[in-house]
Amino acid sequence: MSKELLRVRGQLVKSCNKTLIDGLLDDLLDAEFFKSSEVEYIREQHAVCGDRCRSMVDMVKNKGDLCCNFLLQKLSERDAYLSDHLNITVSGRADKKTTEPPNNSEITTVTLCSEEEIQRILNLEGSKMYHMLPRGQRKRQALIICNIKFKAVSERTGAEHDLTGMTKLLEVFGYQVTSLVNLTSEEMLKAMQRFADLEEHKYSDSTFIVLMSHGVRDGVCGVNSDHKQQNGQITDLLKTDDIFTIFNNVNCPKLRGKPKVIIIQACRGVEKGSVLASDSTLNHPSGEFESDVMVQKESDFICFCSSTPDTVSWRNKKTGSLFITKLIEIIKSEAHCSSLEDIFRDVQLHFKDDIQMPTQERKTLLKKVYLLPGY
Repeated sequence: MSKELLRVRGQLVKSCNKTLIDGLLDDLLDAEFFKSSEVEYIREQHAVCGDRCRSMVDMVKNKGDLCCNFLLQKLSERDAYLSDHLNITVSGRADKKTTEPPNNSEITTVTLCSEEEIQRILNLEGSKMYHMLPRGQRKRQALIICNIKFKAVSERTGAEHDLTGMTKLLEVFGYQVTSLVNLTSEEMLKAMQRFADLEEHKYSDSTFIVLMSHGVRDGVCGVNSDHKQQNGQITDLLKTDDIFTIFNNVNCPKLRGKPKVIIIQACRGVEKGSVLASDSTLNHPSGEFESDVMVQKESDFICFCSSTPDTVSWRNKKTGSLFITKLIEIIKSEAHCSSLEDIFRDVQLHFKDDIQMPTQERKTLLKKVYLLPGY
């Protein structure tokens, strides 16, 4: 297996991202192939992602075939897309430790598009679908904010599985994921503004913004939020309107004309259940002029919420939320042949006789969104 790792070394160094490399280092540490001092050395001595990857691969190669096979196996699990592109061969399992039963965070291989399926979709949809940049030419970015521990309300036990699961899923589709945990509303606002300003969006064809937290009907709670109201207002609340404002065509021109997918795992009220999280609202701003060209202020959005207004959203303390679990499952199995809107409808169909109903809101998509794993 050291020969197999050596074969893909150059392409891996060129294709890696910080999230992937840090995840692989964590895997090597957890399986006791690496010592904590070795991981710290790689992270401290190599700030550049490619250099960090090269150092990790060379260190793994010197530890023998078992370690090499383990790294290749974890690479295929964390980025099936890249593993398939590099035509990586893994011989059996190389885990040093037994693993726990699968939960939300265990991402199995996504069903990839065949060349025939890709061509069929491109021929069928044509100008009806958003343009997708080839894998080597795009720099997809995604942002996940997951609030778990709060100052005055209950901890969102199990939410860590949602965070890991969504991170792994988006990485499979080629997104470089920025994951942030336990932020105030002000910190969430600033994090989204920094994310919206990323230069990489110029070379992207889409983006995902995933928010998971407690909340109310018209916003998402920060970690300092209190269930008690002050002057009739919930404390430390990020308004959903602010999310759309940050990423609209005026304030985020680098994403203009590109699909912006907002996923919100939250309750939107307390009609059933106990402490829960929040969701988005519906306001449709009018268009405005820039120079003598009319540009819609807000377009190319789709927001998928875990529940309907004024209702709760359910979460399993051991495996994560019902909504995120089913969303990940259906994206993995249907993204190779279905548009994102069709996938969202299938998620809703799953909940038709259940205790909550996900909803698509504030949808201004002008074309169909396809993820096409393998393209």
